[in-house]
Amino acid sequence: MGIAMAQTQYTAIIERRAGEWRVRVPDVPGCCGTGSTEERAIEAASVALHAFCNLLVADGKPLPRARDNDTVMDEAMDATGGEEVTGVTIRVMVGKPRPVEATITLDANLLATIDRVAKRQGITRSDFLAHAALDEIARSG
Repeated sequence: MGIAMAQTQYTAIIERRAGEWRVRVPDVPGCCGTGSTEERAIEAASVALHAFCNLLVADGKPLPRARDNDTVMDEAMDATGGEEVTGVTIRVMVGKPRPVEATITLDANLLATIDRVAKRQGITRSDFLAHAALDEIARSG
């Protein structure tokens, strides 16, 4: 029995303009998020990207091709005339989930680190753990 979920990741560019944070996903034109803080903008972009990708999958359409991080960052830097740019990776899990509740036990420091990294990526703890599991499953073949 296979996994009904698939994941991909996109590089997003973080910008600050006129006192507002903006996070845009160059590989998905029009996909962006804004917020009063960098974290809120990342979260808004993540929500928009997840919704868009899941709608595409529901309609039987392919996801936009995600280019590698270096290509996206180099393109963004070229667009700014060589100014340094900041990016973030947003992972997207698509498919037909069948959520079930599970109780796990982790070291408190590990859990705090997971929560911190998940927040920085704009995803939930559950999504982070699912991504990590899918990464390991893909590695082990």
